[in-house]
Amino acid sequence: MFDEKYFVKHAIYNSSSYDDELNKRIKDSKKLFQEDRLKQLVASSKIPEKVEVTTHRFIRNANVIVEVLNRANGICENCKSEAPFLRSKDKTPYLEVHHIKKLADGGEDTVENALAVCPNCHRQLHFG
Repeated sequence: MFDEKYFVKHAIYNSSSYDDELNKRIKDSKKLFQEDRLKQLVASSKIPEKVEVTTHRFIRNANVIVEVLNRANGICENCKSEAPFLRSKDKTPYLEVHHIKKLADGGEDTVENALAVCPNCHRQLHFG
């Protein structure tokens, strides 16, 4: 049986290893009969355990973000639909800047390597 506490405390070195393990547990849960899954739910803690994780972030070039969003002019550069909503803070169309070649894979933080995309397309580009 998977010992989640051990895993959380000893094996989270990056978010992808945790995501891989969570996806495995989801797959295993889908194989259970609903009755068994519901029994496990009753027995499980309602408050998830927390763990502190150290991560690296890229210091993005604000000029790239602004230029890509200006180029898109409120239209997703992937699906060509209007931005799904306006930002509450400044009423600008909400699009996210996506790097075609991931920064983590050596991609450049440039206008040429970026697209302005709606949140659905952004998720699809990463996980679809």
